[in-house]
Formats: sequence, C-alpha cells, structure tokens
Amino acid sequence: MESQREGELKPDAANEEVISLPFGGAKITIDPNIPSDNEIENKFWEREDKYHLFGSTTREEFIGATPKRISGAIKTRYRKELTLYKQLFRLSKIIADQVEKDSGGYDELAYQHAYKILILFGRNNLKETIGNLINYIEGFDLTLPDNLIRDLFARFTLPANGQLVTLNLWREFINKHGPIAFKLFGLADRLEEKNAKMSGAPGITHLFPKSLEEANNIKVFLDYRRAGEAPELARLCSDYNLAERIFNRCLDIERRRKTKDNLPDFRKKGSEVNIPGGIEAPSEAVGAEVKQKERIEEAKNKLKVTLIKSLANVIDGLAKGGLAKAKAEAIGAVEKAESKIAVSQEAAETIKATTIESRAATTVPATTVAKAAAGYWLVKLPIDDPRALILGEITNCCQSIGKDSEECVIDGITRENSGFYVLLHGK
Repeated sequence: MESQREGELKPDAANEEVISLPFGGAKITIDPNIPSDNEIENKFWEREDKYHLFGSTTREEFIGATPKRISGAIKTRYRKELTLYKQLFRLSKIIADQVEKDSGGYDELAYQHAYKILILFGRNNLKETIGNLINYIEGFDLTLPDNLIRDLFARFTLPANGQLVTLNLWREFINKHGPIAFKLFGLADRLEEKNAKMSGAPGITHLFPKSLEEANNIKVFLDYRRAGEAPELARLCSDYNLAERIFNRCLDIERRRKTKDNLPDFRKKGSEVNIPGGIEAPSEAVGAEVKQKERIEEAKNKLKVTLIKSLANVIDGLAKGGLAKAKAEAIGAVEKAESKIAVSQEAAETIKATTIESRAATTVPATTVAKAAAGYWLVKLPIDDPRALILGEITNCCQSIGKDSEECVIDGITRENSGFYVLLHGK
C-alpha cells in the first residue's frame, strides 16, 4: 500500500462523507477532492521561480533535473514550504469558493493568496501561520471587510527580485509596524538595493533598512527623481502616495511661493470657545444604539477570524489525524461566535424598542462643549508650510494640487491676501 505523502489529506474512517461546518445559516464543505499535490506544487514553483523569495533554487534544480546539486538542508526547507503551501491553498480555496465567493470557479486566486500568506506569515506549521496572520489582523485593529482575505491582499504586490530581499527581517518588520510596513514590502528589493548604494559600503548588493523612518526616507528617492530639491515636501507627498507628476507640479508652485502675507496671526484654543446656551446633540439613547451597532460589528469580525482559525484546524486534522476532535472544536467555536452576533443583534433591537420615545436631541452645556474642545486649536498655517500644497489629501477633500480646488491652493500659497487657517488637535 502506498504511504501517504506529507501534507496530504487523510481519509476520515468515522466520517466518509464530505466534512462540513455551519456558517451563516449555510454549510461550508471541506472536500478532499481538490487539485492533486503535483498540481499545487507546480503552482508554488511558478511563483517561486518568478520571485525567488525563499532563495535562488529553481524547480528544476529541486527535482534534480539539472546538473546543479543542492544541499539536503535546502531541500528540507523547500519541502517544508511546499507542505505548508498545499495546506494554505486548501484553506484559501475554501475561503475563496464558499466564504468570500469571489473565485469565479477558478483556483488562481487561492494559489495567489496561499503564496502571499506563506511569504508574509509563514511559520513552522499551518496553525502557527494562521495564528500569525490573525495576530496581525487583531493586533493592528484592522477594519475587516466582508471579503477579508481578498481585500487584505488585493493591492498587495510582491517584490520583483526576491534575491535582494531579507525575508525574515521583513516578516519581523511587518509584524512590528503593521499596514505601513505591509505596503512597503512590494518595494522591498528596490529599497534594500537603494539602501546599499546609499550606504556606500563596497560589495553589498542589498541592505535592510534599520527602521521604519529610514525605509520611508529611502522610498522618497524611489518615488521622485527630483526629491533632493525639496526633501521635506518629497517625504510629505510620498507619505500620501502622490504621483511623481503631482510632486513635480508642487515643486513648480513652490518657486512662486510668497515671502509674506497680510493675514492676521490667529490662534484660538478650543477650551476658550464660548457658546451661550450650549449646543444640541444626539440623546444618550441614540448613543446607546450606535454603541450596540459597534458591538455587532465586533462580533461579526470575531466570527470571520474564528472561521479562518477553525478551517485551518480542520485541515490540520485532516493532514495529521485527530480530525474528529478538530471538527468538534471548529463547529463549537463557529457556533459560539455566531451566537454572540445573535445576542448582540437581539440587544440592539431591545435598545431600539425601549428608547424610541427618548431620541430627541438634548442640550449640551457650554462648559461641557469647552471641555470637549480642549486640545483643539484654530491657527494660521505658516506661509512656508509645505502641507498647504496637499491639505485636501490630509483632510480628505479636493483642496490639493492636482484636484478640483487646485486654484484655491495656488492662491493661498502665492497671493499676499490669501492663506490658510487650520484646525489642529494636540497629541
């Protein structure tokens, strides 16, 4: 009898039918009839031969189809990554096909997600890897969209030349700094190569940045060829991911910046605000409803991560044995998470029913308004402040170079009778 290959699904003697988990009033099935191990391994090598994020070894070298010989240690490492990739593919396929329902009947999305999860969050086994992914999501309090895995990786790109990437350091970097570092990873090869050149050290092809600040400063020179003309402005534009043409336009306007203006220097503390009679604000009843809606969203988010963990545990049980226990724990965890949503929704309906008569706006006293406004300042923006060029990017409106109110921006920067007053919040 042929022995089972590492990572393959084991048949469940006590439960030969397709395994299923309850979710959202439906069933999620875990069907062993998926692409063969060889097909999944080939998809891993398609990506690894392109990016080389685990090393310079190719598929042909790994299977011994070339004269080049690789060490036993390297082979062992790749076998481990292949085993984990196969399990991650199974998990990604279930999520894409049945949870997020965005695969269109094709497996390419699952192959792609499996490789990206492996690259960024891969550890010794499936449980540790998914635990690492969930810790990242929960640790940085990420907003969880309905299509969690797809949206997390949709705009995430891989560096073109993995041989210039110090992968283990980037994994630690992302776990430490979160989404900001996550976005930088697509430039990892170029950042390390540029850092090595800027260091001036001979014989070094790539060099990992010492800090997030250093990584962002290096990125500036990748984003803008003219960054040296205005480093502060370049960093500001880079932080808001503005195109090079916008940065160049800002440079042109900078040359026309005024040296003085006729506007009064004005500074007003929020605590000094005096509103006789106070202001109208939503009642406490409305606030209670809002808080309960937030609790419902928290419960829904918990269900999403619970489902991913539970699916990973079942797949791990299929591969290693102990399926019955893994399945029972998974069903229990998902049902518990779903019950919390039901309880939160029921509480929301109760709050809504009992507060329907007490939603009229209430008056907030002037002293309370002043207290709430403490820490805020209304001030005149200095005439040489580069933020004037992209205030709309900072406040999410159109008052920025390259947007609809560009002329207002130019007037405020170049005309002595124009300028900007901004509301700031002290930290």
